[in-house]
Amino acid sequence: MANAYVEGRNRRMNGFDPARSAQDAKANSAKEYSNATTNGSMICSDLSRAAVNLLSLKQAATQQL
Repeated sequence: MANAYVEGRNRRMNGFDPARSAQDAKANSAKEYSNATTNGSMICSDLSRAAVNLLSLKQAATQQL
């Protein structure tokens, strides 16, 4: 327990601000969520484009027969 106290005191003396740290964590979380949703929408877009390409290939193959 004493070590945790000393560590916390040293961090505060070195400029650690718990409120600022919480704000940074919240901002990073929001940024990660935004990146994940952007990546997810890009994946969905790629999948729909692939599905359209497959459908076009199927139609072309059917016409060849």
